[in-house]
Amino acid sequence: MKVLYFAQTAEITSCRMENWDTAEPLSETEFWEEAIRRHPGLKPVRAQCRLAVDQSFADATTTIHRDSEVAVLPPVSGG
Repeated sequence: MKVLYFAQTAEITSCRMENWDTAEPLSETEFWEEAIRRHPGLKPVRAQCRLAVDQSFADATTTIHRDSEVAVLPPVSGG
């Protein structure tokens, strides 16, 4: 799967994009477990971030497949 990081999450992970080779589909919870295993610095910001899977916001019922594109979106502010 293609994982995209934006703003603060890109700074934490030191990358804007990475590819994960996953054999099984992941739930949103399993995705976060793997993301934090790979990048422990994401743990403190997890609660403030949203996931978008294939350009739609994810929730607890979303299944993330190996060919999905996942965006890790921290909160944004603007005016």
